[in-house]
Amino acid sequence: MMSLMQPAKPTVSCCGIAEQYWVKDYRPSNKNGIAFEVSKDSRTEFKVDVPRSVVIWDRANPTGRGVVFIRSDDFDQAVICFVPGLET
Repeated sequence: MMSLMQPAKPTVSCCGIAEQYWVKDYRPSNKNGIAFEVSKDSRTEFKVDVPRSVVIWDRANPTGRGVVFIRSDDFDQAVICFVPGLET
């Protein structure tokens, strides 16, 4: 996972500035500019929209599960990377 770079900033790692979460499930979205709707797998499950611009299209997580990287602070939350699982 440390080798994954942000699609919009290819010299910046997905790891480090964001929390990494396993994805419970995800499906394609019909929303403009949104690639997937993701259900995050953690103690506090929630859904998040994944913009097309943050999907790492040329890699897949070999475990078969998607992984989402979310940066959050007191005021904002943003998906910075999404790696699909092998099932897509």
